[in-house]
Amino acid sequence: MATFLYKVIEPDMRVRWRLGRFPFNDWPALTAFLERGGATVVHANAMPKPVEAVCQAYYRALGRRIPSAELIEYLRNIGVMLQSGLPFAEVIREAAEGSDHRDLRRVSRGVAMAVEAGLGVHAAMSRYQDVFPQQMLHILKVGEERAQLGEAFMQAADHVKRVNRLKVDVKKALIYPLIALTAVLAATVFWLYYAVPAMMDLYRQMGVGLPRITTTLLSVTEVIRHRGVESLIGLAIAALVLRLAYVSHRGFRYACQSLALRLPVVGSASRHANVAYFSEYFAMLLKAGVNSYAALGVVADALSNEVYRRAVLDVQAGVDRGSSLSSQLSRRRRLFPGMLSRMVHSGEQTGTLAEQLSFVADEYAARLNDTIDRVKTLVEPLAIIVVGLLLLLIVFAMFFPVYNLILQSSGMESL
Repeated sequence: MATFLYKVIEPDMRVRWRLGRFPFNDWPALTAFLERGGATVVHANAMPKPVEAVCQAYYRALGRRIPSAELIEYLRNIGVMLQSGLPFAEVIREAAEGSDHRDLRRVSRGVAMAVEAGLGVHAAMSRYQDVFPQQMLHILKVGEERAQLGEAFMQAADHVKRVNRLKVDVKKALIYPLIALTAVLAATVFWLYYAVPAMMDLYRQMGVGLPRITTTLLSVTEVIRHRGVESLIGLAIAALVLRLAYVSHRGFRYACQSLALRLPVVGSASRHANVAYFSEYFAMLLKAGVNSYAALGVVADALSNEVYRRAVLDVQAGVDRGSSLSSQLSRRRRLFPGMLSRMVHSGEQTGTLAEQLSFVADEYAARLNDTIDRVKTLVEPLAIIVVGLLLLLIVFAMFFPVYNLILQSSGMESL
């Protein structure tokens, strides 16, 4: 993949400059691709390596993703048409025309052109690894080698559907805490921005001495009122930098994910999700005919959790040295539970490893759902308590000077 800046004359005779990523490394291939779509290329240049590195980081962090529902429908349509006996180039063009997603149509045209130029289906689709998951491409490679491409596309669609269901379950666990946190912050900012300044002006007019807790609250209010926009911009920039670092730097990602695994509830949900992902990917590759050693490498590349990725690579190295898969998993009980290693051992003994892994994937997906339900049950009262404590603190800081004033006017000593 490379990023090109190019100038084209479109079919409607309008001249435009465009910037885009394509599965080519030279401008002649890009020119041939664009001119097949009816455009005339006037000028095209690949971005220099430093700029390309920035573009890659941008697309990984903020690039648009093809929705899973669109991808599943796309793969199923291709699988059905291939099983009916149509040639692949015609099938993928037909599937592209039936898709509502612009990027998917563009990718399909590129794949069709590559296949017509002599590339295999797997090689052509591998040019778009930012669109098609690595595990899916591996299924297509095995299907192409066995002349079962239609069935492979159907298996890939089922796999994307199952993985997407796991991702949705993980997101469910995060939505409610984020909503609760947003509500807490919004309520706090409202009180600090509108209610506190009015009370502080009243105290100044009355000449009331302000205790430390009130002056601290007043300082926070001044920052929000006078530097709120700058603070929001700073937070947005910091969030973007952290996001880019998380996506681009494996060491930083490893540290963040390792910390998340140590947290009480989040760590449990993360372990359940990653064990389910690992088992689902591994079972799917084994059913497609990939051997265990190669499947471990593919699974490691597919895992987004860096801690688990390194652990799977260590397991693969142990298997390469002659150890059994179950023994390698049992040595890493912090990440891979005993149930997984026992089921894998049983599968190795009986030749049913793929079936045993599918059972583990379903079991830990169910446990993830249970964890999500517990999180929802826990977060709701916790959010109410946090909001109550914050509002109590603000109210106490605002009315404590009044309490002191009443004590002074009644001849009592101020606290």
